[in-house]
Amino acid sequence: MDKTRIGIVGCGRIAATHLQALQAIEEAQIVGAADVCKEAAERMSQSAGCSSYIDFKEMIEIEKPEIIVICSPPATHEEVAIHALGHGAHVLCEKPFAMDTESASRMVQAAQKAERLITMASKFRFVEDVRKAKELVQSGVIGKMVLCEIAFCGRVDMRNRWNSQPELSGGGVLIDNGSHAVDIVRFLLGPISRVQVQHGRSLQGLRVEDTSMIFVETTDGVWGRIDLSWSMEKDQDSYICMHGSEGMLVVGWKGSRYRCYDKPEWVSFGTGYDKMSAFIRQHQNFLDCVRGRAVAVINSEDSFESVRVVEVGYSSARANKWLELDACLTR
Repeated sequence: MDKTRIGIVGCGRIAATHLQALQAIEEAQIVGAADVCKEAAERMSQSAGCSSYIDFKEMIEIEKPEIIVICSPPATHEEVAIHALGHGAHVLCEKPFAMDTESASRMVQAAQKAERLITMASKFRFVEDVRKAKELVQSGVIGKMVLCEIAFCGRVDMRNRWNSQPELSGGGVLIDNGSHAVDIVRFLLGPISRVQVQHGRSLQGLRVEDTSMIFVETTDGVWGRIDLSWSMEKDQDSYICMHGSEGMLVVGWKGSRYRCYDKPEWVSFGTGYDKMSAFIRQHQNFLDCVRGRAVAVINSEDSFESVRVVEVGYSSARANKWLELDACLTR
């Protein structure tokens, strides 16, 4: 079987998960690991059985990978992506896809010019329970959709992590976890037309927000509420709750279920959140797209829109009001 040559840029915690997923795919061959921290690159290269580099450009020149997986901080995404695309590689980029829409647009345009694929890593689109939830909603089992609630909240000390350094991350919990959350809304319910964001009380003394609340409305008139926090726990076993005219549906960490209002019993489905399985399916889908035998579950337009919603969200928080996406494109 012909192997697809893959290089990884950025060798931190999330890169280790990507590596583990790629190692489960027979067609994938890791040919290089690059990180500005020599020790991190060497650790990953030992795990992957490949060469290590401190310069990603050197890795691309020597190894000539067909796919680059970007796991470095968001401030580097545009440079790495455009260089990789210009050298013939397809790009799978960790979230957030870019720090702003101008950067995201340049990345997408570079992919179009190079006739290569680029997309954001969006693991939740590949969680089986989330995919089943979408099928159930589209089937009309809980009626006409009214509200979607998402919560990604947990107490995590972010004081010494790059995610809380705005020059590297582009913001705080809104851009970090919000990138996933708004993409889930778009995946389940379609395009978002307007947004309002409120930042909560800062508890960690960071230079960025550690708690945010996002309100959205889709083009189909469905409302969404997203709770995000690095400083607050929410004692619940689910992360998505969807309310329809005829029932409700819950996607949980250990299992999912739905209930029609005219029936007392819940109907269970799925087995819960399996991170590794989602990562494997994500990489398999991208590899299949590169080889021309599949349609992308998340494409470059979806990736760009995740950036746009977050960007308008920051503008909304400053203005303290709802903003239409098409009316505000700068932070």
